[in-house]
Amino acid sequence: MYCLEKLLQENVPFVCLLLGFITMRTIITLSMIALLSFSYPCFGQNKTKIKKDGDRTCITSNGLPNHDTGDFPNAGNPNTISEQEHTFCFPTQPTLTDRAQTKHGIIGIAINGIPMEPGTAEWYNRDRDSGWNYSAIGGSIDLGIDKNNAHVQPSGMYHYHGVPYGLIATLKSPDAIIGYAADGFPIYANYKNLQTSYRLKKGTRPTPPYGSYDGTFVQDWEYVESEGELDACNGIMMGGKYRYVITRDFPQMPRCLKGAIIDSSFERAPDAQVGPHHPHNPKRRPPHPQKPHRPGQDPGPPRSQ
Repeated sequence: MYCLEKLLQENVPFVCLLLGFITMRTIITLSMIALLSFSYPCFGQNKTKIKKDGDRTCITSNGLPNHDTGDFPNAGNPNTISEQEHTFCFPTQPTLTDRAQTKHGIIGIAINGIPMEPGTAEWYNRDRDSGWNYSAIGGSIDLGIDKNNAHVQPSGMYHYHGVPYGLIATLKSPDAIIGYAADGFPIYANYKNLQTSYRLKKGTRPTPPYGSYDGTFVQDWEYVESEGELDACNGIMMGGKYRYVITRDFPQMPRCLKGAIIDSSFERAPDAQVGPHHPHNPKRRPPHPQKPHRPGQDPGPPRSQ
């Protein structure tokens, strides 16, 4: 999102010069103003700090991304990006266990200070008891996801649901850490195109909304150990070290964690997970249907990248 108003609010030298020209009765065309309007971000600049604190490492940020985003609000997401006060901590030396812990809500923090959250708060018929939770990526409804597989909470929190293409474009190495999970293990970009071990179930759903398993809901998928290289938590041992991998295909990012300790800073209040179509959201609207690129898969990186 971009705007001329923000230019006028900030002490941007070029704007001051422009205003000086105006006082000199220089003709400023609408096309010049339009050009300026799309050259400066409305929501300010990314501020992120990474610091060790005893046996933990903490990432503090203002929640603003360091890359372009989609337009918010939009048809599928009525919320506007705003500054946050994020502090997420994780073990500096994580310990791997043989037992996976299911983790709901925010599972990790990107190195630019943007939370990573694979799940949604959207349920069939707006009823959690239905047991059918809408997928954010590659499903059949429009949740206002932008080209970075991200959108905005009612609180103004911008967060990733899948591959953060804008962030990856800023990194120098394809084999780069893009974030850390709540248990301290790193999350890597999938430069080796490792395959996930999830597949669509066969048959039809036994309860409403019925129909074939097509990736609309998280529950349409099942883990099959021999299906791909990644484990149930979208992780793998490489070079003797464990890492999570973010993928285009379901589950996109870990939905369970294998570390011994999950830091309490990743626990959020229940209302922080209220989505744009949740009944507790005053701006709620029915989910918009959309044609998925492929079940459970995002459309891929923007062509401009």
